[in-house]
Amino acid sequence: MLTLRERLQALKDIQALKPESRPTADESPAVPPRCAQRVDIATVVPRQEAGELETPFGPCFHRVVRYPLAYRRGCHALGEALALPPEVGGRLARPRLAGADLAQAAFLDTETTGLAGGTGTFVFLVGLGHFAGEGEAQEFVLHQFFLRDYSAEPAFLWAVGQELAPFPYLVTFNGRRFDWPLLEARFTVARLRSSLPSPAHLDLLYPSWTLWKRRLGTCRLSHLEEAVLGAPREEDVPGWLIPRLYFAYLRSGDAGPLAPVLRHNLLDILSLVSLTAAVGSRLHAPEGRLPAGDLVAVGHFYERQGEAGVAARCYQEASRDGSCCREALWRLGMLAKRHKEYRLAEEAWTRLAEEFGSIEALVELAKLYEHRYGDPARASEVTELAMRVARCRAERFCQRETEALSALTLRRERLARKLAKKA
Repeated sequence: MLTLRERLQALKDIQALKPESRPTADESPAVPPRCAQRVDIATVVPRQEAGELETPFGPCFHRVVRYPLAYRRGCHALGEALALPPEVGGRLARPRLAGADLAQAAFLDTETTGLAGGTGTFVFLVGLGHFAGEGEAQEFVLHQFFLRDYSAEPAFLWAVGQELAPFPYLVTFNGRRFDWPLLEARFTVARLRSSLPSPAHLDLLYPSWTLWKRRLGTCRLSHLEEAVLGAPREEDVPGWLIPRLYFAYLRSGDAGPLAPVLRHNLLDILSLVSLTAAVGSRLHAPEGRLPAGDLVAVGHFYERQGEAGVAARCYQEASRDGSCCREALWRLGMLAKRHKEYRLAEEAWTRLAEEFGSIEALVELAKLYEHRYGDPARASEVTELAMRVARCRAERFCQRETEALSALTLRRERLARKLAKKA
């Protein structure tokens, strides 16, 4: 995803170029000016990869690139995504992907003329990859469809729809909010809506956000490629520049500067496959193989999926590492509390209080002793301890501890009344 600064810059560039790339009311016919010697898109890719696809609406540029399953995009081979157990898909996008076979999935990425979406934004390049063949002949096939001109959009969309039709599953990165709705809008405008299938959708942005946002601070695909896949891009065209290059092509007819755009789209698709393998490998039997920070994130993922047992095991293992022990113990305690595993919650909060002096853990222990164990005397002792810790920290002008001290004072008074009544 682009930053706000990059979005604003791209919008400025696009607005500056649109009047030149589109005809005015006085111009007829509505065709952008061309250079005397046009350089076609087919000349900027290897000859054996370029081709023309005949459609009912005319020809469409179609590029096909084939990769063996052993091809690596960073630290993961393409075949690793294919080898993931079927249940991983259900965990990533339940319930529609439960038991999904990634051999039947299409990996989709688009390049567009703008960032805002809507009917005024065109899709001019679609990358679509899938696994093909069987046994040793199995490979990953990557298709690219290019829109040579606005008038060729029906042929372009028809070709994309025909290629997508056989696949019941779709894998994208932020495609649920951008790529797929924009494609559907273009099909509607072109009156080709019935040609577009409705596959089950796995958007990798959301599991990536859960797994790595805490550690990386961002979930842009370029950052994930570098930090997770170990495949930083070199000399890659920035996303905000891509619409500008396409508008320049429409004015001049020179497709030479679009070669980096095709490469950018191709790498996006390959990264989707490797990222699927990276996410799936972390979710499949994560205990004993991941660093503590990733274990906490995986535990949080499983907790949100309702698989409390796996989440608890992840938190317990992560709590053995000092760097993430505090967060892991807190999450473990709260998870155990919600599922009424009070002994496990007590162990987590006791350790959190002893090792880190956590006021929050002491408060939770006081609640546990009072409301679940029916022991107001012990709850009062823990409350007094929490007050001493809070008072000590409040002397350092910590507002949070001052507020905690006020709440603990009320709790102590209420427990005192309960003990007096019980006596």
